[in-house]
Amino acid sequence: MSLILLVLAVPAGAAEPPLPELSVPELLSNLGSPDENTRLEAIAALGDSGDPRAFDPLLRLATGPAAPGQDRMEAAWALGNLGDRRAVEPLIGALRRDMKDRTGVMMAIIPALGALGDPRAVPVLLDCLTNRRDDWLARESAAEALGAIGDRRAVGHLINAAWMADTRDAAIGALAAIADPAGAEALAGALGSAEDPETRAAAMDGLVAMGPPAVPWVAGLLAPQRREFTEPDVLRAAVEVLGRMDGPAARAALTGAQDDPDPAVADAARQALEGPPEKPVEKKVPKE
Repeated sequence: MSLILLVLAVPAGAAEPPLPELSVPELLSNLGSPDENTRLEAIAALGDSGDPRAFDPLLRLATGPAAPGQDRMEAAWALGNLGDRRAVEPLIGALRRDMKDRTGVMMAIIPALGALGDPRAVPVLLDCLTNRRDDWLARESAAEALGAIGDRRAVGHLINAAWMADTRDAAIGALAAIADPAGAEALAGALGSAEDPETRAAAMDGLVAMGPPAVPWVAGLLAPQRREFTEPDVLRAAVEVLGRMDGPAARAALTGAQDDPDPAVADAARQALEGPPEKPVEKKVPKE
C-alpha cells in the first residue's frame, strides 16, 4: 500500500467508538479476525482500554512487517493511547525502518511517539523533521510530536521549520508548547492576521508562557523605528501579549504604547495597564 493511501486512511477509533461490551480477552481474540473492520475496532479498543495485557499484541502488530499496513498503523496509534513507554524503543526502530521502506506506517508511529512523550524519541523525530526528501506530512507530524514531548533540543530545528511553509503552523505550535525563550523571535513573527488563527493564538500563548525573556521581542514590535513597518493587527496582538504578562518590563512597554498614533493600539495599552474592569457586585435581596 502506498504512503498516500495509508496516510489518508482513517483510524477505526476515529470513525466509531470501540465496542465497550467486549472484554479484553474478546478484543484480543478479534485481532485474528478475517474482517478488517473487526480487527481495527479491536485494536483501537485495546489502545483505549489501559489494560497491560494489550501491550504485547499491539507491539507485535505495530512493529512486525507481516500484518496489513492499516493494522500496523492502528496498532501504533493504539500504543500511543495505551501510554506504556516500553513501546518507545521498538517504535523508534520501526520508524527508522519505515523511513527506508516507505510503507507509510511512519505516519502513525510519529504521533504515537509524541503521545508517549519520551525524550528518547527526539533524535529520530528530528531526523524526520529535517528530511526534506520526505513527504511534508511526515515533517509536519514530527514537529507536532516534538512539541508534545517538549524537549528543548528540538528548538533550533523547530525555529528553522517555522520559516518553511509546509511546517510553519506545526513548528510554531511546537515552539509555543516548549516555551523556550530561544523561540521568542519566531513566535513574535507569527502575530499577524495572515497566520492561521490557531497558529497566531498559539504564538501569543507561547510568548506569554515564556514570560520576561520574551518581552524584548514583543516590545520591539512597538518600537518607533519598527512601528511604521508593522501591521496594525500585529501591534494590537503585541499589546495583548504584554497585557497578559507580569513584570516591570512588560508594563514599561505598555506605558510607551499609550502614545501610539493608532488609537486602537493606544486604547488597548491603556486598558491592559488598568486591568480588566471589575464586575459589579450583585446586591443580594434578603428573603422575606
